[in-house]
Amino acid sequence: MPSLLNEEMVFSHIPPKREDLHKSSAGRLYIVAGCRAFTGAPVLTLHGALHTGCGYVTLASTPQVCQSASYHLLTPTYDCLEENSEGRISAKAAAAILKRAAGYHALVLGCGLGLDEDIRLLVGTLLYEYAGSALIDADGINAMGGCIDIAQGKRERILTPHEGEMGRLLGRPTEWVHQNRLEAATECARKTGAVVVLKGPHTLIVSPEGEALENPSGNSGLAKAGSGDLLSGMIGSLLAQQLPALWAAACGVYLHGAAADLCAQAMSRFCMQPDDLTAFLPAIFLRNGR
Repeated sequence: MPSLLNEEMVFSHIPPKREDLHKSSAGRLYIVAGCRAFTGAPVLTLHGALHTGCGYVTLASTPQVCQSASYHLLTPTYDCLEENSEGRISAKAAAAILKRAAGYHALVLGCGLGLDEDIRLLVGTLLYEYAGSALIDADGINAMGGCIDIAQGKRERILTPHEGEMGRLLGRPTEWVHQNRLEAATECARKTGAVVVLKGPHTLIVSPEGEALENPSGNSGLAKAGSGDLLSGMIGSLLAQQLPALWAAACGVYLHGAAADLCAQAMSRFCMQPDDLTAFLPAIFLRNGR
């Protein structure tokens, strides 16, 4: 049975900020996300990363997406990449991404990328060749298709599928995944060599070695588009701050849910939106001396 996460357990893995930190030693995160059709997803991913302690965050995307994100946020930096005719990142940008991301502690890949042949080639190249720790979400997972071994043999990898994406990864019906969540997450982690975050009520976090954690925080107000993008930024931030992949994932999931619980109390499950959650994170960090 999975171990149940709690706040004390989570903050035992998130150390206080050292007095001698500077922006680069506080975690450098490189986010590859967004396309013409999905300009909001990378903004939410950036929000999650910036509000979870990361020192330096860069968004790599098309010129339109970078410009749109810069209207919302002042602190990230931006790498404008070559785009294809559909407004998605071109596969030709892979070499530039690999060169620029080499100086970062972690990579987040997939939020709002869209899906076409360019994205499939881009994701495949980055997952095989990027040497650092990486989180793969949303269209990054969809672009993997049936290549479930794409994450094997590299540094730490985190996959964050919902049940439908998990079904596509394993070649099984979504209903089977829903009825066998722990088995599905364990199988996926073993086959990919990645930490797997199977999202949903009582999100499961499973390591390739079979260690399983269950998250009790969160509520149905999270069942809105964009919640997963925010979560990816939060987990990516903790991964960039060099928490081990299992605990970067577990802490990010718990904090995301705990913020949602506070948000629902203040705004209701009906009215709360993903970008509201970050306003409730400071209370959680403060009550735990962070």
